Amino acid sequence: MGQHRRGQADRGGNVRPDDATEAQIKAADPDASTWLSANAGSGKTRVLTDRVARLLLKGVSPQRVLCLTYTKAAASEMQNRLFGNLGEWAMMSDQKLYGRLNDLGLSATDIGPEKLRDARRLFAKAIETPGGLKIQTIHSFCAALLRRFPMEAGISPAFVEMDDRNAKLMRADLLEQIAQSHPETMAGLARYFSGSEIDTFLQELSGKRALFNRKPKSARFATAFGLPPTQDTAQALLNAAFTGAEKDLIARACPLLEAQSTTMVALAEKLRRIDLETPGIDDLQALYAAFLYKDQGAYKPEAKTKSVPTKKAQEALGELLPEFHEFMRRVADARSLEL
Repeated sequence: MGQHRRGQADRGGNVRPDDATEAQIKAADPDASTWLSANAGSGKTRVLTDRVARLLLKGVSPQRVLCLTYTKAAASEMQNRLFGNLGEWAMMSDQKLYGRLNDLGLSATDIGPEKLRDARRLFAKAIETPGGLKIQTIHSFCAALLRRFPMEAGISPAFVEMDDRNAKLMRADLLEQIAQSHPETMAGLARYFSGSEIDTFLQELSGKRALFNRKPKSARFATAFGLPPTQDTAQALLNAAFTGAEKDLIARACPLLEAQSTTMVALAEKLRRIDLETPGIDDLQALYAAFLYKDQGAYKPEAKTKSVPTKKAQEALGELLPEFHEFMRRVADARSLEL
């Protein structure tokens, strides 16, 4: 607790902080808004503790200080370290306390008899603060907010936080229920998870509750799992894309496309392979490939009307172009029903 910061003595015998220590002192200055990024063990917790101490030395009331960390262990360490420092200050001689405050970043002109008295009183002041110093995790801070405003948050005022142990017991109970009521589901899970892996999976899954609040379309399930659409869904997709006029449209457009670039010749070949008499899902998939943009391996519900057909091919299609582009947009509409 009582270690001094590292530094080097100048010719006059005064200790000058090294570069790392100087950076820590600057980061602990409460008058500056600081974003700190550093490796593990490099002193981030100390900087945050020193920052709180310097706030208290400036006369800020302990109950007006809020310090948030990610873990309970970090919050506990910070609280112990801060109270340890304040407790030592209360018992130190003037000379030692002067050196400690100087190490903290206070200049010699800032450290007078009154500042030393204030520093010695901080321990008692922090101890007597109603509710104690607010050094807590982000989770506990959010829980405190919810307790103050339960109606606004839409939750019961009597809500209780679930700790890690009870959450694990609940997941174990859930697995037991699945094993009894749906043994085939449990057998399926067992093929992919073993030991504690399944609990880790359930823990991650429970954090994505919002994804299950809306009922996804059956077509989206089919696409996600590589399954063929149900009969009703398939018919809805086909109805969105095809009106019955496509056979005549493509029959008139293909000869015009085949007189253009090799890219347009390839497009015409794809279109000729489509069964426009009785189109099916495979035909629709082929049209996705011909007409829609792709993003990360998946077709977007957006037709490539700016580039398909090419500029010269668009001129060749003439009065057929609006109808051709409308067909492309209907294919995009069908794709949107799957998403």
